[in-house]
Amino acid sequence: MDGATVDFALTRFEAVDGARLEVEGTWSGVRGVRFVRPALVVHDRATGGEKTLLADLEHKPWPAQEGEPWVAAFPWKDGDEPDVARTELAVAPSIVVPLVRTADAVAVDRDPVDALRAELTDATERARRLEAEVAFLRREREEAAEARRAAPPPPKPDREAVRGELRQRDEALAARDAAVAVRDAALAERDHVLQERDALRRELRERDQIADGPARRREQALQERDAARRELSDAEERAAERERLRGQERVDTLRDALGAAEEERDRALAEPAGVAAPPVRVAREHGTESSHADWAARTAAILAVLVLLVLAITFLKAIA
Repeated sequence: MDGATVDFALTRFEAVDGARLEVEGTWSGVRGVRFVRPALVVHDRATGGEKTLLADLEHKPWPAQEGEPWVAAFPWKDGDEPDVARTELAVAPSIVVPLVRTADAVAVDRDPVDALRAELTDATERARRLEAEVAFLRREREEAAEARRAAPPPPKPDREAVRGELRQRDEALAARDAAVAVRDAALAERDHVLQERDALRRELRERDQIADGPARRREQALQERDAARRELSDAEERAAERERLRGQERVDTLRDALGAAEEERDRALAEPAGVAAPPVRVAREHGTESSHADWAARTAAILAVLVLLVLAITFLKAIA
């Protein structure tokens, strides 16, 4: 095959007359490939496992021609057709293809964890394919053994017939040895793929654990930040309440001081009115004293206003 990729393009997959499944499509990359009896590996819905259907011998659609329609029929008595997405077609020890292929993935920049998951999926798929190839080789060997046991003893051959049969035997032994070698290589590759899959799973778990650490620390930091913000807000509210109470106390003090100053002023203004009228000389002295009391009351009022202004300015600076 010179490294060519074998592919099968499915055009029809259906149950016919409730007695057989027919598969139709075209092959590519099969020049020089020798097909054996096709086998269909279908999903058994009853048991959840897989079962293998061998193609009808009377149909014999082999070998396939490049790009030409190819049809194979398989016995089927289970009613509805199986799930095509879970069905595989085997036509040679190394050729096992799914009937539905997924589109090739486009190469894009991906997260390393996503890339590991994709590699793990590919490794699992390769392991499943290799197991199907191994099962196919085992079925071929068992069929060959049954055919040899069921064959009637041949008549006594002549020398040329013996030589011919010996050549056929040697060819069969060589084919068997090649099939065994292919099987052993498939088993070795399957084991290698399984080891790669397990290694990828371990690496994926480790990456998930590493990725979870910063996420947990970030969540904890966010919780601590929110708690600090709530504590700061509560402290600001308590400080504002204390400042408001202190300001209210200052205002009350200023009001009391202002009231006292006004009372002092009123007393100072009211004192001359209660003095009895003396002679003219005494009246002159009384007028002088009254004038002094007026000035004292005014001075006290001015001082009270100044004190009130100073306290107000101090209060405003404190709450600013």
